[in-house]
Amino acid sequence: MAKDVNHITILGGGPAGLAMAFYAHKTKLPLTLYEAQAQVGGTCQTFKFEGFRYDSGAHRFHDKNPRITKEVVSLMGKDLKKIYVPTQIYQNGKFIDFPLRPINLFKHLGPITFIKAGFEVVFNQLFSSRQKRSFADFAITTYGQTIANLLLLKYSARLWGRPCQQLSLSIGGKRFKGLNLKSFLTEALLGEKARIEHLEGASFYYPDLGIGMIMDRLIQDIDQKDIKTKSKITKIFHNGKKIEAIEINGKTKTPVDQLVSSLPISYFLQIMDPKPPKAILELAQDLQFRDMILVAVFINKASITKSATVYFHDKDYLFTRIYEPRNRSGFMSPKGKTSLVAEIPCQKGDSYWQTDDQELVDQVVKKLIKAGWLKKENIIATQVKRMEATYPILELGYEQKVAQVNEYLKRFPNLYLTGRNGKFVYSWIHNMMEYAQEIIAQIKPQAK
Repeated sequence: MAKDVNHITILGGGPAGLAMAFYAHKTKLPLTLYEAQAQVGGTCQTFKFEGFRYDSGAHRFHDKNPRITKEVVSLMGKDLKKIYVPTQIYQNGKFIDFPLRPINLFKHLGPITFIKAGFEVVFNQLFSSRQKRSFADFAITTYGQTIANLLLLKYSARLWGRPCQQLSLSIGGKRFKGLNLKSFLTEALLGEKARIEHLEGASFYYPDLGIGMIMDRLIQDIDQKDIKTKSKITKIFHNGKKIEAIEINGKTKTPVDQLVSSLPISYFLQIMDPKPPKAILELAQDLQFRDMILVAVFINKASITKSATVYFHDKDYLFTRIYEPRNRSGFMSPKGKTSLVAEIPCQKGDSYWQTDDQELVDQVVKKLIKAGWLKKENIIATQVKRMEATYPILELGYEQKVAQVNEYLKRFPNLYLTGRNGKFVYSWIHNMMEYAQEIIAQIKPQAK
């Protein structure tokens, strides 16, 4: 039987798909959500291990859209707290605030290197004619060669798996606000008195029981029969003018009315039937995603760091970022114990992905012991999780490729793309909710 004219089929049960389900239900539009895994949450899950909890990444809810923040605060009630914990860079045994701050850089670099770096910041921002085409251009023009090489370019190349000359300006998002000509001169002269305004990221919202708590609340009022897990989408059927049906797990064909997809855009195009033109499929192959391995270490110590997240730029570390869950919420670890979660960016099939779990654990633990963060006897247990398509790789020229793909997909008026992977953008939880609201605004007038 055909679906109602306003029935919404949602592909993917990550944050974008769950946000879509939340607003569809709130708007009283019938929906069915399909998720390939056994549980929803996607890249925003909270895992549990013998009294410990940890997220599938160093997640937080950013207070960037007052309307969305109000919605989430209302949804979560007392279970959502505003957290004031710094994000830092760890280098040569020292912690540096991130976003970058002149007063902290002075302590880390020393007076001579700091003066050199300061001259570069002033000169580049006043006189540089260098065009900002790539992320490397942006970093060097904004921060100068010294700071860019030391604290930005090496890390970004490791995270994204590409040289920074090949990466788009978009990978920086809105995080690189801490150091500009005004802030550099102001802090250099006034020191700590001037630090408040631009310390972006010092506060954020976080649920008591992990980021997955927000995901659970988004669908708490939806009938569970409308949430189909273990349901991998294997084909998208169309007639050239409309998406007509989907195939689930290679066998079940189900008609659709309105289709909202948060699947990786490259995968979506590959499973379309009939196939898109060859040129479109070639574009899809160029839209690639970064995968991630998480190594969680459960520790018999009350605390290790004072940071929400710690970045590691040195290539000697296989991980690029570590977070300590209990610094976000005391409920994330048993009393008197803590945990550290290391993120190892990679590509499915590369050397890291193929490395045995225990070998990855041994390498991570060895580095943490060498840094003096813990001793081997402190370790209670470890756990490894592998996650696919966690970030779209935003290479130079990706915008034009995405635009061409979107132009092709415009011929299907009942198709809507959402989320990081569906839209191929670098975005956050509040953005997922914005996307969902925009789609509902387009669908709702069609409902009878």
